[in-house]
Amino acid sequence: MRDRTTLVERLDALEREAQSLRAQLVSEEAPATGLGLGVVQVRVGTTTACFPLAAVDEVVPMADLTPLPEAPPWIPGVLDRAGVLIPVVDLLARLQRVARQTELDDRIVLTRVEGRRVGFVVQELLGIRQVTGEALQPAPAHSDFARYVTGLVPLEDGHSPLLSPTLLLFVSQVPSLPASEGR
Repeated sequence: MRDRTTLVERLDALEREAQSLRAQLVSEEAPATGLGLGVVQVRVGTTTACFPLAAVDEVVPMADLTPLPEAPPWIPGVLDRAGVLIPVVDLLARLQRVARQTELDDRIVLTRVEGRRVGFVVQELLGIRQVTGEALQPAPAHSDFARYVTGLVPLEDGHSPLLSPTLLLFVSQVPSLPASEGR
């Protein structure tokens, strides 16, 4: 019984540390201004989610993607933007663990993570909004997308997960491309 108690205590400590690291990541990816935290609100399947505005370069319509050999099913390919190859992650396929074909109505949210550009396929761009820092709630430790979420953004009809491009990139194991991609 003592070993189980020790494991539970360690697990609790790790969850608190993970929460603290997520909070640090929010402040790095989306520094709050005097106006609050800007977020890009999107629809992923039937779920409303947000990206930190500071992490988003632009949102573009779905385009032809060049498939990557042996890539996981949630990486439909790379986007060629003026000669720069950008790996693209299909968020719905990744988060719900289902393979799917991208649709012409989909959008690609282009972000920059540690100097790397990466795109995330979403089903719809819902808008941009400001959230006060106090309104942002901590990310739940146990949820469907917990490992990708740095907080909860309050909405009129509930809360929306604030997705971290860094966590999506790191946890998703997006393949590296040549250094020319970061131009």
